[in-house]
Amino acid sequence: MIMTGLEMLKAEMLNRGLTSQQIGSKVLPVVLSILSENDEYLKLNDIQEDIRKKKEELSDIEEKLKCIKRDLDWTLNVKLRDANNRLKEVNCEIESKEKEVIDYIENFNKSLENCETAEARDRLRTAQFYRNSIILDTKYDQTAYNIGLAQIITGGKFDGLETLKEINPKLFEKKPVRRIV
Repeated sequence: MIMTGLEMLKAEMLNRGLTSQQIGSKVLPVVLSILSENDEYLKLNDIQEDIRKKKEELSDIEEKLKCIKRDLDWTLNVKLRDANNRLKEVNCEIESKEKEVIDYIENFNKSLENCETAEARDRLRTAQFYRNSIILDTKYDQTAYNIGLAQIITGGKFDGLETLKEINPKLFEKKPVRRIV
């Protein structure tokens, strides 16, 4: 490495017993500027001081970035762990529901096998189809569903319309028809 005149002077001053703090002060550039009769050494000193400050700022920024990265990594790991835990929970729920459905189907099939007549098996199949196709939102829906299911199971021997009239006579009132012109 080639040393500049200024670097050689600093090295010699160290050899003669000055401390690096004494050499690093602004005295040396001022003396050199006076001896050389120009301000180049002062300007050089200012530039070197600016470079030192920028390096310190850069070091501070790098340290802050390391902290931010560490925090982001930690947050990401926590979120990933939480997501994995939730995924395990959902998978357990799915497996439980799947087992529940499979058990229901197996039990239904066993009950079909235990029906003594083909007519009874047909009624049970129809009742299952009826159950799978109905959406129950209100208590009236539930009542109508129960009556319909009773009719299916009894083979139509149960008069559901009369029961509905007794429960809610308003269902059978005639309403005026609105015409759209």
